[in-house]
Amino acid sequence: MSDTTLATPLADEFSGAVDATLNALQALVPLDIWMLTRVEADDWIVLHTRGRAPRFRPGAAFSWQHSYCVHMHAGEGPNVAADARSVPAYASAPINDIAAIGCYVGFPLHDAEGQLFGTLCGLHPEPVDPAIERHEPVIRALAESLSHVLRLSQRAEVLDRLRQHTALSVHSDPLTGVLNRHGWELALEAEETRCQRLGQPAGIIALDFFPEGLSSDGAEGHDDTELVRAILALQERAHPTDRIGRLGGGRFALLASEMKNPSLAERARSLQQYLADQGIPASVGYAAREPGTGTLASALQNAARGKRNAPQPTSP
Repeated sequence: MSDTTLATPLADEFSGAVDATLNALQALVPLDIWMLTRVEADDWIVLHTRGRAPRFRPGAAFSWQHSYCVHMHAGEGPNVAADARSVPAYASAPINDIAAIGCYVGFPLHDAEGQLFGTLCGLHPEPVDPAIERHEPVIRALAESLSHVLRLSQRAEVLDRLRQHTALSVHSDPLTGVLNRHGWELALEAEETRCQRLGQPAGIIALDFFPEGLSSDGAEGHDDTELVRAILALQERAHPTDRIGRLGGGRFALLASEMKNPSLAERARSLQQYLADQGIPASVGYAAREPGTGTLASALQNAARGKRNAPQPTSP
């Protein structure tokens, strides 16, 4: 089995269930678009679609607060609205400024922790026959079934990450024990696949130890012992699901999965302060994967460009 196969996430049963569900819904209730979305902070991210509305393509991101679904989830509008324009909460939603919506169908999906994951929803540019409402029990049941499959998939994801961690362990940097450049690239590719299929957040913290050749005591240069000490300090602050890779020399990167940008910024600042307290000079930058348009590869570039040196302690 190849390295790439070992490091790639296993078959995604959730996506298969979503595709089958969307096909069934399009056959049962033909609308302009049926889609499964994910909610992450104020991002309403389209993951899977069936239909012919190019604006709502997989990967597109809109404002959750501007959507019909936010009102549906709050109980301010019905799950099935044959004429969405007759529902005040829907008629006043800002998403109407970018999309014509005459009919709306929406149901929430909940994850393994009981939190809102996203929505199963259908849109049509014109109102439809009110008889569509008779299909509400079936559509609700399909949404609940997807929630069950989602929860099973999330539990399997934990085991798959352990499998992947073992598979990548052969690609270790001999000095520091973290992933070497090839192992890092495999880990980044696998996480990008997860982000694309589930819309989950992730980010990168880029680190350059001993910038400008300074050692921990301020002398020029650094030896391998100091670099190993720096990595041990970094690993002390890493989360169990983090992946750390050596990109070359004193350049390292940390892949943080299931991260939102504010907490990623907080982690980067806390990490840099911790390293400084340990007497380890490092420049640190961070960047989250932008939903809809970004990739982890671009996040790595942005994190590297944004690296800043920690303030040097002043002498008493």
